Amino acid sequence: MRPLGSRTVYLHTPFGLDTSKLDEKFDKGIGVANTARNWNTMLKLHELAKKAAG
Repeated sequence: MRPLGSRTVYLHTPFGLDTSKLDEKFDKGIGVANTARNWNTMLKLHELAKKAAG
């Protein structure tokens, strides 16, 4: 797990978070509402944001 700034964490789980032992503890451990996206989704969102920005 690698923190990126004060509000972002990059967590590499090559076989998926749902198959990781960390999945059970992650939400409770960080103590705040969170969301997860896979890398392909992040790339798509990035492309959409670039197009929207012109």
